Amino acid sequence: MAGHIDRGLDRRRWLRGAAAAVLLSAVPGRGGAEAAMSDVASDTDFASGAKLDLRWSVSEAAVEIAYRLSNGGRGKVVVFDRMHWRDESGRQNPDPKYALVAIGRDGSVTVDKLAPQVPDEIDVMNPYMPYGRVVAPGAVLEGRAVLRLPLKQALPYSVGKGDLPAMTSRAVFRLGIAAFPDRWDGPPPYHKAELIGGEEAVLMRHAWAMMNQRVLVSPVTKLNVPIAQPKI
Repeated sequence: MAGHIDRGLDRRRWLRGAAAAVLLSAVPGRGGAEAAMSDVASDTDFASGAKLDLRWSVSEAAVEIAYRLSNGGRGKVVVFDRMHWRDESGRQNPDPKYALVAIGRDGSVTVDKLAPQVPDEIDVMNPYMPYGRVVAPGAVLEGRAVLRLPLKQALPYSVGKGDLPAMTSRAVFRLGIAAFPDRWDGPPPYHKAELIGGEEAVLMRHAWAMMNQRVLVSPVTKLNVPIAQPKI
């Protein structure tokens, strides 16, 4: 039948590809980059029925996270994964492969595709808010995050400074989602947008996202890649 997708076959292909990525990325890369994998990492939000599967891979040039969000629930979900970065002029530049990156002093790395909270110690007029993609029940969404090496912090707000180690030690990936009702009490808290390539998206109000967002978190994975050091 035209347009029919064999979800079972689709998932088997995904798992075979993930297994291949595990075998390749478990081999130390040149330039001191190394990642250890065990299997496809996953997490499930039992309230919405959304499941996250992902795989990490490392090359000499970048760390890549390929993720897949399956909506196994009865309602729509919105996934806050269409991030943007700001150039020196302050202009927002949407980039589907961009992600927020926080690096701890112990070399731990948190990679985020979500709506970040505003730190308590600052006030902002326009909070950082990514675009969201709406996923229907039974549908699947896929995406990537590509982090160039040496790894740099990519934070939505300039808060706190500190020395960073030369290499990372471990990493987690987090993905923000929320239930997306078919009907709203009052005006919908979003407006529709069209992104690069004609991709349909929504921009939710930040306050609504902070009240309704749920975060899927991957298991911790070993990650040994170089960290960019500030110029002296």
